[in-house]
Amino acid sequence: MVDDHVSVESIVWPKVSIVVPVLNQVRFLDEALRSVLDQGYPNLELVVMDGGSTDGSLDIIERYSARIAHWESVVDNGQSHAISKGLARCSGDLFNWLNGDDVLVEGSLLSAATHWIEKGKPAMIYGRADKVDEMGRCIKRGVYRPFDRRLLLDLYYITQPSCFYSREVMNALGGIDTACDFAMDWDLAVRMARDGRVESVDELWSRLRVYPSTKTSIGGIRRAREIARIGFKYSGFRSKNFWVFHAMNSFELVGALKGRTISLWMRKALDTVFSKIWDPNGFMVHLKDFERGC
Repeated sequence: MVDDHVSVESIVWPKVSIVVPVLNQVRFLDEALRSVLDQGYPNLELVVMDGGSTDGSLDIIERYSARIAHWESVVDNGQSHAISKGLARCSGDLFNWLNGDDVLVEGSLLSAATHWIEKGKPAMIYGRADKVDEMGRCIKRGVYRPFDRRLLLDLYYITQPSCFYSREVMNALGGIDTACDFAMDWDLAVRMARDGRVESVDELWSRLRVYPSTKTSIGGIRRAREIARIGFKYSGFRSKNFWVFHAMNSFELVGALKGRTISLWMRKALDTVFSKIWDPNGFMVHLKDFERGC
């Protein structure tokens, strides 16, 4: 870490590029942007990619425009497309994206950049993340889990806002797969880990917002199908995610055809069965349930 007697200004810090993809998130966007801009990080590049918001988000973006390297408001093809376009605008050494409803923890950029340098500039480095509700109240605290290449193929246990990527390596691997709409972070992490070195840090770097209307919460059949596809892409029929989400997808599809969705008790039953079948430690491999209560 940084020596207490060395000033931040006297160090040549790696440039950190943060892309904020946003669409109609006026409730949370001000806090998200401030969580980046108020870090005091001396070599920051912030890019905001708005997908055509109509809820007042643009007013917030314009308020901070003097401190934003680039921003635009153009209808796009979704979150992955927005991140990909933002990446093309970036020139930093380290890259991350922060959704318009999530926040970075104070000091996280200095910490991430310092550890990245100390650990030899790996392809990817990640820390912990807490889950918070719409009011910012803690729901679950993230548990530190060291990097495990094998486990990553079955479970995306890394929380995306706390993950920073070497932009050079990321570009060399083709960047974000814009065909992914839900699990683009997992797909990217598998590719980065396959072709580069990954490091982990037991420090809190972000807070992930969880509420009923998030894309993950309402993803349903499309999300299950995508996760099953990615699981099969990298592990074939050995992928636990393929079988778990293929099964969930089948249940959802049958229910949808009958005008119903899977009930809560059925989901809990499936969780119990899958965890007992596949995880000797009692963790639910398909739900990334490694958090403890606040």
